[in-house]
Amino acid sequence: MLSQTTLADMTIPLDASNLSVGIVGGKAVGLNRLIRCGFPVPPGFVISTRAYSAFVDANGLANQIAAGDVAGLYRGFDEGALPDDVADRILLAYRQLSDKGRLAVAVRSSASEEDLAEASSAGQHDTFLNVSGDAALLRSVRRCWASLWNERAAAYREQRAIDSASIRMAVVVQHMVHADAAGVLFTVNPVSHEQQEVVINATWGLGDALVSGHISPDSFVLDKQTNALKSQQICDKAAMSVPAADGVTEVAVPVSQRLAPVLTPALAAELTMFGRDIEIALGGPQDIEWAISGGRPVILQARPITAMAVPAGNSASVPGDDNWPLRDERPVQAFDLWTHADMAERWPEPVTPLTWSFADLTTNANFAYSLRDMGGQQRSDIQWARRFYGRVYMNEGALAQLLFDAGMPTSIADTVLGSGVPTHLRRNAPLRPRRLLRMLPRMLRTSVQRSRNEAVYRAFFLDVERWVDEFLASDVDALDDSELWHELTDTWLERFKRGIDLHADATSQAMGMLSMLQGLVSRWGGGDQIARDLVSGLDDVRSAEIAPALWTIAAELRRAGLAEVVLNNAPTAALTYLRSEPAAVSALASLGGFLRQHGHRSTIEGELLYPRWVEAPEEVIGMLKGYLQNPAVSDPHASEAANRERLRQDAAAFEARLGGARAWIIRLLVRRARQLVSLRDNGQHYLVRLLLPIRRLCVTLGVRWAARGWLAAADDVFFLHSSELENVSAGGATALQRDLESIAAARRSAYEYWFTVPAPEVIGADGRPVSAQSDEPETATRLTGIAASGGRVRGIARIAHSPQEAALLQHGEILVARSTDPGWTPAFALAAGLVLEVGGQLSHGAIVAREYGLPA
Repeated sequence: MLSQTTLADMTIPLDASNLSVGIVGGKAVGLNRLIRCGFPVPPGFVISTRAYSAFVDANGLANQIAAGDVAGLYRGFDEGALPDDVADRILLAYRQLSDKGRLAVAVRSSASEEDLAEASSAGQHDTFLNVSGDAALLRSVRRCWASLWNERAAAYREQRAIDSASIRMAVVVQHMVHADAAGVLFTVNPVSHEQQEVVINATWGLGDALVSGHISPDSFVLDKQTNALKSQQICDKAAMSVPAADGVTEVAVPVSQRLAPVLTPALAAELTMFGRDIEIALGGPQDIEWAISGGRPVILQARPITAMAVPAGNSASVPGDDNWPLRDERPVQAFDLWTHADMAERWPEPVTPLTWSFADLTTNANFAYSLRDMGGQQRSDIQWARRFYGRVYMNEGALAQLLFDAGMPTSIADTVLGSGVPTHLRRNAPLRPRRLLRMLPRMLRTSVQRSRNEAVYRAFFLDVERWVDEFLASDVDALDDSELWHELTDTWLERFKRGIDLHADATSQAMGMLSMLQGLVSRWGGGDQIARDLVSGLDDVRSAEIAPALWTIAAELRRAGLAEVVLNNAPTAALTYLRSEPAAVSALASLGGFLRQHGHRSTIEGELLYPRWVEAPEEVIGMLKGYLQNPAVSDPHASEAANRERLRQDAAAFEARLGGARAWIIRLLVRRARQLVSLRDNGQHYLVRLLLPIRRLCVTLGVRWAARGWLAAADDVFFLHSSELENVSAGGATALQRDLESIAAARRSAYEYWFTVPAPEVIGADGRPVSAQSDEPETATRLTGIAASGGRVRGIARIAHSPQEAALLQHGEILVARSTDPGWTPAFALAAGLVLEVGGQLSHGAIVAREYGLPA
């Protein structure tokens, strides 16, 4: 039994004084400040973190927390027994709040790291609305605690190096607001970052459907000082969330309200005043959730805007050190237009300083080489890659300029890259035959070089296999620091630079051949889908081998009766058990073979910070969960074979329809295009394999320097610049050695900050974001994009922010993601369809989707 003093601390009035984050969590502290400043906040109480700790102790969960057993913890909290005295205390506070104990309440998670300015974990934990009655309240409390251990929250903390064992969960219980309308208000424009603009998103009914992204809201932009409406966008609001007998449900919006503005000018102005006053009271920009009930605004939550970027180039408010050195800075050009499209497949997240320094070193030379037929090597004034918002961007405007100068249609860039550049910023230049004729001799010479390089590139693949095998068998510990550095730069980095040049030639050849094939197919009565099908069904794409291999390992575990070991344990613990289990010998042998073939892959392959699968095989074990928990997933080997046969029949039917010389020409072009598409995608497999020795050599230096006390941790080496590694490895930079720890810490702080900032898709020459909204016709029920793989599918659209989240797809769900690289491929066998924000027809996601027959 707990003491009366301890029990009294289990629940605390929401308006009490001196609340601390450690006891009531970040959300409760924020609401408490709003109440004490006089803002209209629904009354309530907080179930403190002491109740959470009592539950942990009563159910023996401390060891699972220490071991990081996410799956086991989520189940333990959801199913565990709440101590009677703790339950009684919670229900007493509930009755005092509601008088009769049947009041409908909102039950909100309030973690001890949540809604802090330096680490907002908004959206990671659960909220339950319209909860009524003792049993429903206690069940919702346990589910809030359980949400501290869901996959997305655990991944968020791991990504930001937050110690999970130190986090505890409080729960806020408030009067349920039966809202006529609800939404969010940003006290700084989250798109333009204009400090004097307030942006309000509004919808009918409760706000949970809006926050979860289920509906498109009205949007209002107002002047923060005058409350004047500057612009508005009224959407078709087909559904709204309303209270139901048990929780909430979505219902259709009456036809008369669907296109009606949710807010009158007077209500929008009143909300703006609240936003301005809250920003002043809480000391900084805020993201505010509000509702309208009985015609009056109610404030449901306010949290600091941690995801607000400063204008690019202004790092004044970025914590730590964001001014990383550049080797060769080129001048700004009027045609510069920066997009994340092509680069997002390699670097979808912020990059570390070491990764960026190598990218900076290689990218300019590679673009100049790859575009030499259009004068790329003569344009030494072009900067091809820059870092904005912590991420790598490509100069798509410069590519359009070179296409324009060469007389080629600039739409080639739009199709291949699939970026979000709005129409008014695109060159939209057509083919100019005269100019193209002047460039033709150079283009023909380059085309001959590229054709010859195809055989060179295929031979290069064999060299890569041999080089990496020899490296893995060598003893790098026998090399001193200087020798390690020269091995990294003189050997491996030079090989990598040669590889990306050959890869660029393969890409250019594939782009040209695809464009020619699509043009002829369209002219001769076929559609874009037929053209895509003709280059699908390849049987030698290395990245397409990943899902079938994982399916085989999962099948072996299931046959050995070991599926539950993987499903019920954290990946590290599951792997340890399997290594001691005789029945797992066959599955482990298959795992070993998989790692030999694909172990150089990783979560984000272009980022050197992330371990490769061969270094962290527990990541592969985690991927198997999706296959094991979905027995309905079909054998990818059989699916691929069936897809290839269907595509073969479609191609034969199209050729038969053409007949004669046209069929012969199409057959010739298809054979050539398939060779080039396969060469390009397989090239990525071998380029990433070259990164394994580069990362190993960097890690070896990091381990040494941490042991010498120069770095706080071995992976701090990734927060140094390549020039600093070079100087320290040479042995003469003793002053720099003493500063390495503080340099790495400052840059790590800036790097982690950029994870909280949504990066714009397009940035102008002035370094400021520009609107990247598509100019294609879109409605509330239809989005348009670049078709990558044909077909039609209906299912739940599952948004995934990482390969780990994608591995949790259920059979028949559609994978929706920002972008994918081969680290995502295991999820393709689980998905019924694919939607990506970033990529074109030659992106990895498009190619593998076509191989698996996924509509994309």
